[in-house]
Amino acid sequence: MAITGVDNFKIQLGLSPLPSDTVPPELYDDFFTVHRALQNLLRGVSQYCGIDAPSSDTWAQLPYSETQLSGNLTRLYPIATVAIARGQVVNLFNNAGTVGARLAIATGLANMGHGVANSAAAIGEPVELNTFTGLLDSIGGLLPGTIYYLSPSVAGTVQNAPPGAAGQIVQPIGIALNASTMIMNIPLNPRIV
Repeated sequence: MAITGVDNFKIQLGLSPLPSDTVPPELYDDFFTVHRALQNLLRGVSQYCGIDAPSSDTWAQLPYSETQLSGNLTRLYPIATVAIARGQVVNLFNNAGTVGARLAIATGLANMGHGVANSAAAIGEPVELNTFTGLLDSIGGLLPGTIYYLSPSVAGTVQNAPPGAAGQIVQPIGIALNASTMIMNIPLNPRIV
């Protein structure tokens, strides 16, 4: 049964809407403060993790970064074997028995993209990647509604047309939502031209 004015989340703390009337009056304000803090924490965790959606009356005001949270589940921190800038498409590869990160380029399957860098990294430093799927705000100059592909000419970049030369791979990276936001969905089976 829903209680008017009280959040109904899939995760429940077992708390009543208000602290019990049996709480001594001199402690009630403190109990109320802790009670509301726990409910606010639950609201934040529940929405941040995607367990519960934000209230429908706020949907029109939400920035894209607050609407798709799968990027939280796809972060990876490999070691960069080249300098990597934020927003570059990255290839993961076997680097002497460990996973290394280098710039992806659509010249062949060995160099295909696996994620996009959320941070810059020098050689030997860990780089934060969102791998395969997620919401990105690290690539600029995008045209909303346009599908972007891994570039065959400039390592680590995207272009708005599929590669077409023999031997190149056609690997979509994602679709732009606005000039700097993309829904990333990188397939592991790019087509070879």
